[in-house]
Amino acid sequence: MDRVIGGDVINIEAPQDRQYLKFVVRVSSCDFDSINVRFYNSNGSAIKIDFSELRIGLVWNSETDVTTLGEFEEVNKFEEGFVILGDFGTIYVYCDQCSPSLNTLITSC
Repeated sequence: MDRVIGGDVINIEAPQDRQYLKFVVRVSSCDFDSINVRFYNSNGSAIKIDFSELRIGLVWNSETDVTTLGEFEEVNKFEEGFVILGDFGTIYVYCDQCSPSLNTLITSC
């Protein structure tokens, strides 16, 4: 995942049962259109989500002429989960897994 960073978020999904939090991130520089970034517990238990700051709105990129929910800027691991930062705000997700993993490098194709 270590660098879907800078990609455009086109969907954020958190089902009612809180089994996962998913971002669909558009990666325009590669041969595929998007990557699903999921946060979840390996044992299938519900996750906890804390919206420290939330700004959901459409952002138009004049260079690509694409409207999205903004840029997926950063993901950091902390003891109890992950902090996700982007144009959409700051989200803390309390879980033990993310996919793709933080140490998976996604390079431009």
